[in-house]
Amino acid sequence: MKPECCLTGAFDQRTKIGIFAALACNGWRGGLTLLPALYQRPLTYDKNISLIANNMRLAHLIGISGEAPEPKVYYTSQDATIARKLVESARSGSRPVLVVISRNSGGLPTAWHEERWAETIRYAHRVLGYSVLYVGSAAEAPALAALKAQADDIGTSLAGRPA
Repeated sequence: MKPECCLTGAFDQRTKIGIFAALACNGWRGGLTLLPALYQRPLTYDKNISLIANNMRLAHLIGISGEAPEPKVYYTSQDATIARKLVESARSGSRPVLVVISRNSGGLPTAWHEERWAETIRYAHRVLGYSVLYVGSAAEAPALAALKAQADDIGTSLAGRPA
């Protein structure tokens, strides 16, 4: 039994997945794709909107509302005070602070390679004048230490340290 439709989201827009969908699906294909010719209802990734907003566009293809609020993070004033103290601990003089948060979401890996992260950190520090602060859990500390080393040891890591 073959599916009646195949939808591809932002992480599935590669050409190989579109070809697989064309072979596996008897019905229509729609969604984000790099090869629109394989789809009856193709969408192109819009870099002007968020990843979530791009994926929510799939809902319209099947006739339902794709209106959903972006997720929000709520924190207390105590959390904000702790965050300010952490940022101030990394500030060098009057430089603004760039906070590098662990890229590991526990899900799919990001599309950025380590060297791209390191290049961004070096640019932010050397060209834009940022102090760099790495934050994350104890489990993320080794990966952030490796990134810091690759970025010419720029910045301060607080990964795994208690607030």
